[in-house]
Amino acid sequence: MAAERQLRAAIQQVEKVAPRLPELGYRESFFSDKWEVYARLAAVQVERGRPGEAFDTSERLRAQTMLALLDRGRFGSRRSANTALAEREQDLRRYVLHLSGGDVLSHRRQEPTERGSRNHSTSHVQAEESLYTDLLRQLAAKDPEYPRLSVARHSPWPAVAKHLGDDVALVEYLVSDSTTLAFIVTSDTLAVVDLDLPRIPLADLVHFTRGAIDHAREGSEEETWRVPLQRLYRRLIVPVEATGLLTSKNRILIAAHDVLHYVPFHAFLSTHGDRFLAERYALSYVPSGSIWVQLRDAGEARPKDRILALSPDLDGMPGTREEVRAIVRLYGKDATILTGASASEASFKSAASSYDILHLASAGALNQLNPLFSHVALAPADGEDGRLEVHEVFGLELDGQLVVLSACETALASGARADVPAGDDWVGLSRAFLTAGASAVLATLWRVDDRSAAEFTKRFYRGLRDERAPQEALREAQLALLRDPATADPYHWAAFALIGGS
Repeated sequence: MAAERQLRAAIQQVEKVAPRLPELGYRESFFSDKWEVYARLAAVQVERGRPGEAFDTSERLRAQTMLALLDRGRFGSRRSANTALAEREQDLRRYVLHLSGGDVLSHRRQEPTERGSRNHSTSHVQAEESLYTDLLRQLAAKDPEYPRLSVARHSPWPAVAKHLGDDVALVEYLVSDSTTLAFIVTSDTLAVVDLDLPRIPLADLVHFTRGAIDHAREGSEEETWRVPLQRLYRRLIVPVEATGLLTSKNRILIAAHDVLHYVPFHAFLSTHGDRFLAERYALSYVPSGSIWVQLRDAGEARPKDRILALSPDLDGMPGTREEVRAIVRLYGKDATILTGASASEASFKSAASSYDILHLASAGALNQLNPLFSHVALAPADGEDGRLEVHEVFGLELDGQLVVLSACETALASGARADVPAGDDWVGLSRAFLTAGASAVLATLWRVDDRSAAEFTKRFYRGLRDERAPQEALREAQLALLRDPATADPYHWAAFALIGGS
């Protein structure tokens, strides 16, 4: 009891001090060594037979990180009343672009069959990006709406459960230095399982698994991914299934945590029957149970027009040409297609709020050192440099759109202070679009093959046209590639993950 009181007191103090910090940078520093307190309290609550309180603690942790994410959302705003700061922001941004080499599409990729661009930032560029980030924080702090973001919200498990259908389960993971907890929520039940899997061995397994999947990209025909994907299934899924709560479920929502954001749960391989998890369930990913409830509400409002697709580099990535042609064949006059120079950043920003589906087929770049500068490449025009960066996405005003990021590593993110942050403070394109108002984002976990991505996307949109829900259209596309010997390796079909959704 004494330990629990101390942990509660520590969290109360953390949440009392954090809102008083004037800038996000200070808040990040303050939180960097305090996430473990939440995880330890949740573990104590589980040991004492109070799973509901433990789930609430997990959600409180994620609410704190989402608060930081929402703070970053104000970075994209160009409406600051402080003219001097706004002018300085524009000048510094142009300088960062000049140092980093200009248009990302002009750089030839090391892997011409993939949709990514290497991040060539020098220490000089990194220093200027850090200055730019600090300036954006100052702009955010002067935004008149900034104080509205100082209260973190989360939902107790019954509030999440009432939104779950009878065939849906939420599995929320909480990783700590000592173990990993798995919360299973259904429409009428909450259970928690201690997986006895500390962070360090889990991170080693995740790293090994990604390396094994990557062998296919290097041309290896060996199925080096089979054993690690089976291990992940055995350690993370088998104990959850043993509760019986996934029986009769057709869909699973995964709320990953820490290093688990890097793994494709849908590609976990059962040790009996040799079936991938995607063959048994439709999987999608959510930042947390509470945020999923909010995203469901966001998904109720739909713009009038159907789909906007942009592909700026048809020659460099011929698979993107196939994608946009397929979209035209499937949707006809309901599709607006912009290619080459017309597929500009300015065009996307001006039109994004008017469409139901936003499709970007291009090169993606993950900036692990400064994730606000991760971007998707579009064409430069009308004063825009052609890099749709995370901090700019935060400033968009979307209304329940489905966003498809058919580019490399767009589902990945990092922390402001580490590639894998101590808590769950992830910043990347997918969460930026969700924060901007999208209801769901289809994004990639690694560097995708150009032609495999094109085939996957064609099948995905065929499912949407036939009025499948996004998670079902995703699953059907994955299984179609899985059954084709040419694309049966998980490298080809498991990169895409749906984040959010109804």
